[in-house]
Amino acid sequence: MLRKLEFFGSSAISKLGMVSTFYVFFHKFISVLPTLNNSYQIGKLKLKHLQHPLFFRYNSSDLFVFSQIFIYGEYEPIIEMQDVQFIVDCGANVGYSTIYFLSKFPNAHIIAVEPDQQNYQLLMQNLAPYSDRVTILCSAIWSHPSKLKLHYVGQIGDKCEWAVVVKECEETEKADIEAQDIGSILSEHKWDRVDILKIDIEGSETVIFGSNYESWINKIQMFVIELHGVECETAFFKALSSRDFNFSYSGELTIAQRYEKVVKQ
Repeated sequence: MLRKLEFFGSSAISKLGMVSTFYVFFHKFISVLPTLNNSYQIGKLKLKHLQHPLFFRYNSSDLFVFSQIFIYGEYEPIIEMQDVQFIVDCGANVGYSTIYFLSKFPNAHIIAVEPDQQNYQLLMQNLAPYSDRVTILCSAIWSHPSKLKLHYVGQIGDKCEWAVVVKECEETEKADIEAQDIGSILSEHKWDRVDILKIDIEGSETVIFGSNYESWINKIQMFVIELHGVECETAFFKALSSRDFNFSYSGELTIAQRYEKVVKQ
């Protein structure tokens, strides 16, 4: 545990600076209660390498997501990609992964997709300074346009805000949100290529890669995906099995980067 804290401290100080490191460390390990009207208190972090501050909710999962991205560097293996112009962030949460991509790929435009309304509100606040480079969708990703119900794993204050699960509505159910498929999103925005498709959608990978992916999968140059369980892994690797990808791993992420076959003369 001591080694983990030492790593957290030294790595954080080098990336965030001393003041922000103390702020994250302090608020990550204390409990700050939500206000009486069942809403969150909002804090703000200033990183030394970002022009704009990041907002987070006290007593939520936000600082854990922040740490994975900005301190432990889960996405660092992909920053060597060249000429990145188009990114889709599925499961954008409150915007930290989107902002990380924006900072590392200055010529990129990003479509950020998030189904949960409370996450979406903070996502919009965090991405407001980048509005000329970001398209934000309050939607879920599915294999086809559909009506979905949202299921929350835990209650407010349980630090489970990053774990919002969706399922297709029964005939008698009222939908919480309209889902879109990746092919429709790309067609709507007239993108015929995606340099990075990031997916963190709490188990819906099984549906996304189970059917109706043929129209868009060959447009993706790199997948950066968190696979939630054996079924998700099976569906994902089966969908990519006949295609040319190299695979690597970073923390909880699976990275699949397309490679060009060399044709012998």
